[in-house]
Amino acid sequence: MINISTARQQISMLFLSLIIMHMVRDKPMQSSVISILCVSIIVSHYATAILGGIFIIGGVILYHIVSYIKGEDHHHTIPLRVLALLGVFSIFWFSNTSSGIFFTDMVFRLYTISTNLLNPGTSSSLGAVSGSSSNVIETVNKAILMLILLIIGIGVLAKTIQYLLLEDSKNDTFIATSVSACAFLAITTVTPYFGLEVTRLASITLIILAPFSQVGFNRISKTLSLDRVADAKSLFSIFLVIVLILNSGMASDMTGMNPSSPSMSGDTIHNQNLDEKFEFYNYYTSPVANVYTSKWIRDHADLRSHRIYLSGLSYSTLISYGRVRDASTWFGETSVSSPLYLSIGDFQYGSYIYISYVNKRENLISVRGFDKKTRLYEFDEVRPGLVSTNTVYTNGNSSVRKVRK
Repeated sequence: MINISTARQQISMLFLSLIIMHMVRDKPMQSSVISILCVSIIVSHYATAILGGIFIIGGVILYHIVSYIKGEDHHHTIPLRVLALLGVFSIFWFSNTSSGIFFTDMVFRLYTISTNLLNPGTSSSLGAVSGSSSNVIETVNKAILMLILLIIGIGVLAKTIQYLLLEDSKNDTFIATSVSACAFLAITTVTPYFGLEVTRLASITLIILAPFSQVGFNRISKTLSLDRVADAKSLFSIFLVIVLILNSGMASDMTGMNPSSPSMSGDTIHNQNLDEKFEFYNYYTSPVANVYTSKWIRDHADLRSHRIYLSGLSYSTLISYGRVRDASTWFGETSVSSPLYLSIGDFQYGSYIYISYVNKRENLISVRGFDKKTRLYEFDEVRPGLVSTNTVYTNGNSSVRKVRK
């Protein structure tokens, strides 16, 4: 059984296992593996194809630079006309699938990187590593992802050193391409990546960097003398198969838990930092739990004589389903509603407090500041201020509380 939401990742993990188990030197098998790999890239995710093109271009540029430094010719590289075609195709594809205007969006993203470079508060990798896991499978998957990336990183580093020291001149374009992919991943760990969290980005590129896991494993085995252990490679292959099973729909069905990291599903947002959660919920989704809560407020809450306090991420749903139509100030203030975070300790008796899905499930609350910037806090910070309230409605993921008189 395959969980559709994680099907793309199953392809990546499956071929990661197959490549490791079936890497052989005979040409027919290599051709078959490469052909299947190309097909899997196409059906895996459109972003994989785009990133693949970027990595190839970056790799060939890197190869040209290294060749120039070594004083070698570079007639083995991909023709420039092919690179130009690939670049144009990648730009067209991205602009066609992008949610916003391509060039304006790219300028904004470059500005974001330049202003937040190496800032721990906006580093997407920090959220990926330190984010809380909601179940055992998420914790195991996160540890496995870090281990696989470590093995691949060691493999790429070993091959790169061999290439630079002229110890390995075979498949140099491929090596340069993979090095550029790893450099891209390394850069995203210290910059606020463009809406693709690190765990998802790493899952997408796993299929490109997969062959290096064998190199990394061999290097680790030799260093730790594991190569003396009988069937060490077979045990490593079994480990990869276990990884595949843990990330399958069968595991989630048996345990009743959805694997979210490092899966390709939208559930990965639960493990990210506050900035990524805010971007996701502010633009892309309105949780069903909030819809039910807004309808309850519409049918049961008396907003003519009592106010309602809520976070900014809940306001659009309340407008749509709760029949609150008043114009809002920049701070979220209307004739019937007030921002929750700014109102702690100053609640009106009998008023309502809207605790949304994002507040409860993601532990996130947003606050607009006087400088017109939105600041994000953990919802746990406001919980002590809710002691004088009672729950009057809940659906598990969203609730309404009322201030006691």
